[in-house]
Amino acid sequence: MNSLTRFAACVFAISLSGCTTPIARRAQNADGLLGFIFGYPGPDIVPVERVSRAGGDIVTAHAVADGATLRVSGLVSKAGMHPPPYGSHIDVFILDARGKITAAVATDYLPRQIPRRIRDSMGYSHYVARLPFLPRPGSKVQVVFHGTPRARYEINAAGRAPETLL
Repeated sequence: MNSLTRFAACVFAISLSGCTTPIARRAQNADGLLGFIFGYPGPDIVPVERVSRAGGDIVTAHAVADGATLRVSGLVSKAGMHPPPYGSHIDVFILDARGKITAAVATDYLPRQIPRRIRDSMGYSHYVARLPFLPRPGSKVQVVFHGTPRARYEINAAGRAPETLL
């Protein structure tokens, strides 16, 4: 299905917003046109915060239960004309109700070279991170684009990343 057909389907689905057809429900749950076109993974089980910096922009972020695990996924794009620095990656933090980091995982976006935005390409890369548990109630997920290689920092024993990262 090409982009024009998907766009027409989205307009049609939004016009049926009072209906309960699967396409109308998908349009209502999607985070805008991008979520509808690229497939909304389902309802987020915890709030998700996006933090973009260093040449990259977290366009979408979703935290979805996948059995007994948490799947965090979305799209990333360039935040300007130049590509992000070499070694850039996505960090996913689980924060408890007090804001303390309880878990963290780093992941790469694919393709590693974020495509240029041209007529046939939307200019996005995709990322997926999995955590082996579901967060507790009151937690939130923070998805951060970092323009540094992964090995440059670690989360300290107090459960905090360096302040420059949050």
